[in-house]
Amino acid sequence: MPPRGTGDLAHDIPRRGPGACVGVLAKQPSLPGPRTKHVEAGGFVALTTAAIYDWRSFHRECQRALGFPADYAADMNAFVDCMVSLRDEGERRVGVHLATDEMLQLELADVEGLRERVPGILDAVVDACAEVNRRFLEVGQVPAVTLIFV
Repeated sequence: MPPRGTGDLAHDIPRRGPGACVGVLAKQPSLPGPRTKHVEAGGFVALTTAAIYDWRSFHRECQRALGFPADYAADMNAFVDCMVSLRDEGERRVGVHLATDEMLQLELADVEGLRERVPGILDAVVDACAEVNRRFLEVGQVPAVTLIFV
């Protein structure tokens, strides 16, 4: 198994078996208007997938769109660490804040093109979001991230 924390491998986030991804995966038309906004039950952020052509650009786009801090380590473990602070009033490492009953809708458009440009990236995002949701469930909260593939 490749080393953890490399940022370019889906192996950075352990899989937890069948049903590990508790976020909702949906294929919906792209929504008009601002690509980061507050919605009735949480937040909405769209990654500009056209700007993603390798792992470095993926992390750069996540940092931009999700408001990760300047010291973001740009690997999937750091992605999870930032995302689990979505509901943290103290040390928040993400620009979006959710109440304990809200969810973030994270949209990735042109998933087929993204899959061709950066193989394995979608699996890594699903695994990372499943890990984030699992951590919220462990502390008695509802899952925090819903993925929307367009």
